[in-house]
Parts: sequence; C-alpha cells; structure tokens
Amino acid sequence: METQLFNFDVRSMDWNQYIHGYIIGARQYVLKEDLSTVPQAKKGVHRIYLYTKLVQLGSVLCIWRLLLHKSPLARRLWDLLTLLLMRLVRLLLTWS
Repeated sequence: METQLFNFDVRSMDWNQYIHGYIIGARQYVLKEDLSTVPQAKKGVHRIYLYTKLVQLGSVLCIWRLLLHKSPLARRLWDLLTLLLMRLVRLLLTWS
C-alpha cells in the first residue's frame, strides 16, 4: 500500500497569489528592499515596457521600410493594403 506524503496538485493553486507572494518575498528577504518602494518600481517597469515596445515598433518599421525600398512586390502589396484599408474606412464611415 502506497501512502502519499504530500498531496500537492499544482492545478489547484492560485498562481496569481503565489507569484505575488514570491515577488514580495524576494524583494523583502533576498534583495533586502523596503516594500514602500513597490509603487515606484511598478512605474519603472511600466516605463521599461513602453520603451521596449517603442524599440520593437521602430525596428519593425525600419525593416518594413527597407523591404518597401528594395522590393517592388512589397511596395505593390503595401499599396494594395492601404487602398483596401481606405475603402474599408470609407465604407464604415458611410454605414455610421
């Protein structure tokens, strides 16, 4: 007969609560930071997130611009997509 020492099912865990406690514990006990700096840290993380998204968007736009400059097919596809988008916008505006 097999006995279970630990009855631990990860599906029954509240993962949001676990991660929150993990982060707070790491800040307080491992990094020895004061918990009053959490709002300031959240602002910093949000700022870094926005910078990352801006860099990603800029990279995609630069690559897309290079493709449009070098490839006539990409340029025609871009013209077709913008034409279709303009027609869709006009159609939506006439329906409203």
